[in-house]
Amino acid sequence: MRVSVRRDWRGHGIGRQLVTQLVACAREQGWGRVVVETNNDWFDAIALYQRCGFVQYAEDDESVYLVLDVAR
Repeated sequence: MRVSVRRDWRGHGIGRQLVTQLVACAREQGWGRVVVETNNDWFDAIALYQRCGFVQYAEDDESVYLVLDVAR
């Protein structure tokens, strides 16, 4: 699914809160990792995921793939 924050609300920490909550839910469910994909030219989204601890592990012509280990 695609998640986005309205342009005029960006920069207020809403995206970080969304990612943080989703990661918390993944931990509660016992997931070992969370994998995300975003367009390779969506630099703000890539930077957000990286600030949240995600690490890029692959890239193709259209997308960047990032992963976060959430195992306790």
